[in-house]
Amino acid sequence: TVDPEILQIITLLCKALSGGLDESYAAVATHFTEPSFNANSRAKVQEGGRFFDQYNSEMLQARGTTSTSHDIDPTLLETLWQLRSGTAGDNELSEDSSVMVPSERAVNSERLRGQPVPESEGKNEIIVKKGLFNIFLWSHVMDCLDANNSTRQVRIDLVRVQAKMPGVEPIIFLENASRMEALKIPLLNVIKHMGMALCKPHAMTMGLADAFSVGTPSQLSTMCTEAHVPLAVFQFAHAEGLVNMHFGGMRMDVSDSTEMRLYH
Repeated sequence: TVDPEILQIITLLCKALSGGLDESYAAVATHFTEPSFNANSRAKVQEGGRFFDQYNSEMLQARGTTSTSHDIDPTLLETLWQLRSGTAGDNELSEDSSVMVPSERAVNSERLRGQPVPESEGKNEIIVKKGLFNIFLWSHVMDCLDANNSTRQVRIDLVRVQAKMPGVEPIIFLENASRMEALKIPLLNVIKHMGMALCKPHAMTMGLADAFSVGTPSQLSTMCTEAHVPLAVFQFAHAEGLVNMHFGGMRMDVSDSTEMRLYH
């Protein structure tokens, strides 16, 4: 089951997005973006906006140079290749083919990878967004072994707050939402837990003011980001004496200074 505090956080954030806040200023107006306010409410809450876009994200992502296979553990990738190439009867099967990585799971297109966007496909348009954020609940269970060589499982639950347009900052939204009394304790507990997993100093004594203050070691932007999730997972596993664990195909030895330099 999902951690109760994670469920409480995602429930309250959804409530905040659906009109639960009196004030919320998470977007800024620029030459390319224009946030909008709820015209039917006296509350000072930004409800959406519009922005200027030349290329859509799908068009650019298809031409990216980094493929899904780059993020998979080499041993796992080799085992998968042996299985799929044997099934397909193709000894020269590409690691990025649709047989290896289904098209709907690929981060780019094998056919378009590295190619520039033709001028004929670029089009200037105004994109209108209703709502500034998407909120996702993501859970993942990992098998591993403990010091007694017994099988254990580690579960991670994440709340992902994703901006729907440029010029929008999720951390400002979280700061606005933290004015809700019911959100303060669970949000702070989750931030502290992430700080402990990352071995941040003063993780247990910090408050929400520290998390939302710029330039402090405990500021949210240096801890609760997707880039630090693998590090937090493997730091936790190392502290608990858990081994033989991978996170979506990724592995990391946090006691190896070379690997840690490469990660940072």
